[in-house]
Amino acid sequence: NQQSGPSLWPSQRKDPARLELEVSAPSRQQVGSDTTFVLTVRNVGDVAAEDVIVDCEFDEALTFPGRNERRVKRSLGRLKGHDQAEVKLTLVSQSTGTHASRFTVTSRGKEAVWKSVAVEYVERQLEVEILGPSNRSVGTPAEFTVKVVNNGAEVVKNLQTVITYDAAFDPREGTEGAIRTPGHMSWELG
Repeated sequence: NQQSGPSLWPSQRKDPARLELEVSAPSRQQVGSDTTFVLTVRNVGDVAAEDVIVDCEFDEALTFPGRNERRVKRSLGRLKGHDQAEVKLTLVSQSTGTHASRFTVTSRGKEAVWKSVAVEYVERQLEVEILGPSNRSVGTPAEFTVKVVNNGAEVVKNLQTVITYDAAFDPREGTEGAIRTPGHMSWELG
């Protein structure tokens, strides 16, 4: 007994590992501020990707806090089919201008995908300094002053200062306009 017409059979073939990379970072940052790059590596294939490594090389103006290298690597190991992994990298620049970071993802030593991301670094507009004692005896008061300075030529509007403190502290008072919530004290500076 023969059937006429086309027949559909389920496919046993699996798509090979195929890696994709998404990088999110602020497009603009103040000099001296931490810039966090969030990398999401996805395997959009059915088969696992083996020995997955993320390699980041960055411009001379960028630094990895506490290190002198211009390059960092992170092994993700095995990335199953349709799985993803997230990696965060924090870099800092002490100079203005546009500085780039290049991210490469390899699997078994072969380049799978890469991206270059540039961030524009601008002069620090606001500066915050906390003045107070470095140590006190238990039970004695400690007074802290928060100094906020606008270094820019433009007026900053809708500015709010929020102080977060450890549960060991028992805040007694704040300057005029202080709003207290558990673990925080804030001021609307306008």
